[in-house]
Amino acid sequence: MHSAANDQLRLINAIRAEQIEQAAISRRFESPAPSIRRVIGTRIVRFGNRLAGEPTYSLVRSR
Repeated sequence: MHSAANDQLRLINAIRAEQIEQAAISRRFESPAPSIRRVIGTRIVRFGNRLAGEPTYSLVRSR
């Protein structure tokens, strides 16, 4: 009985160690999320473009 409990504990610890290792690997290769300042700035620029409703640049006639 004591041996079965030890075997179960070793199995659980092995599974947990594998999960921790997989989590570490996935965090290592993830690309970082953009900063909140960049996200907000991008949204403000998009809103400004929609609010303007005009093309951003146009050719100027010569005089």
